[in-house]
Amino acid sequence: MPILILDGGMGTTLEADGHDVSGPMWGSELVSRNPEALANVHARYVSAGADIIETATYQMTLPALVGLGHDEATARALMHRAVSLAADLTAPNSSPATLSSTLSAVASALKPTPAKEPPKHKHKVALALGPYGATLSPGQEYDGLYPPPYGPAGYSPSSQATNYAPPEDEAAYEAALTQFHLDRLRVYAAAPSWPRVAWLAFETIPLLREIRAIRRAVGALRAELGDAKPFWISSAYPNGSIGQRDARGQPADMSAVAAALVGDLPPLAPFDGAPRPDGVGVNCTHPTRLPVLLGALSGAITAHARRRKQAKAGAVPAPDGQAQKGSAPHAPWLILYPDGGASYDVVNKKWTDRIFTPLAWAERVLALAHEAEATGVWTGVVLGGCCKSSFEEVASLRALVDRPTERRWEESVRRAEEI
Repeated sequence: MPILILDGGMGTTLEADGHDVSGPMWGSELVSRNPEALANVHARYVSAGADIIETATYQMTLPALVGLGHDEATARALMHRAVSLAADLTAPNSSPATLSSTLSAVASALKPTPAKEPPKHKHKVALALGPYGATLSPGQEYDGLYPPPYGPAGYSPSSQATNYAPPEDEAAYEAALTQFHLDRLRVYAAAPSWPRVAWLAFETIPLLREIRAIRRAVGALRAELGDAKPFWISSAYPNGSIGQRDARGQPADMSAVAAALVGDLPPLAPFDGAPRPDGVGVNCTHPTRLPVLLGALSGAITAHARRRKQAKAGAVPAPDGQAQKGSAPHAPWLILYPDGGASYDVVNKKWTDRIFTPLAWAERVLALAHEAEATGVWTGVVLGGCCKSSFEEVASLRALVDRPTERRWEESVRRAEEI
């Protein structure tokens, strides 16, 4: 099963490099005031061994940029520039920093064997697309408290708001979220570097209605462009559960998450089509939460695919109650990029201390990928890091993935030492 290495965190890495990311758009604000800093981080991740790098666009939308004082034409140009910064890279412009203890630990633990030199590859670009909640203050990537027309109520420190909506209201909120994601996609699709985008990376999605909305938005864009770029949808599970709540205030279980991700969806005018994502998974979640989460996700995806196959044969009802004509079991990629082992308070904007060394973090993440491979559920795995992970974590992942190959091992060490 193929394993691809994704990059690590952007905002927290920029912060560690001394850049101010305290504004409403975090590191994305550097697209206008210090694009060289962003390009340098991208290049250093490629040097560390990343196969895929994400654009610094997680919170970038036209309304957000206009709200910062840019006119619409400038806002569009900045969104396009953010894509080109990731697509058109040169060598990193930074003083070398060795990975010292990380590399020493990896080198002593691994015993590579000779093999042929692999073909060189060029990095691929994933367009980072956060949820609607990433545009709010405080951010609602975890709790999904969205104001109308996107949800029943926004965050308020003085009230106990909920993201639950009765069934009769769901369609309207879902349609508004679909339009939000489609409008943003249309701007990026007009970027000169759009052909270089290999993945659409919808990440940290807290609500089931937003997962469904993203699928509909991608379907609408594909109908307009005839461009079927692969896409993934991942969610954060900060307390071991997704942000979505039911009428009793309980979190949605993984079966419900899987139904939103890969189930057939009922029509929702004026949007036509809701393709299943090519990848599904977990991001921005503490590594200690992953074993239980991935076991539940693998089981839910497997059960859903099995029931859909049986439904197609007429044996049982489809799991989502929809017609199954022309459907087939879906084998997505597993997308896995946890945080570096710290926890984030979105209200106070503070991190706890990390509890893993880069190598220990990488070993834990890679072990989960091998466990996922054993399930037979996934087409492949994309592994990387989110907030508070950086170059050392990516270099460690690269070295661990490449360890059976002597020359690839030597190349991994060389890359790491050049960061």
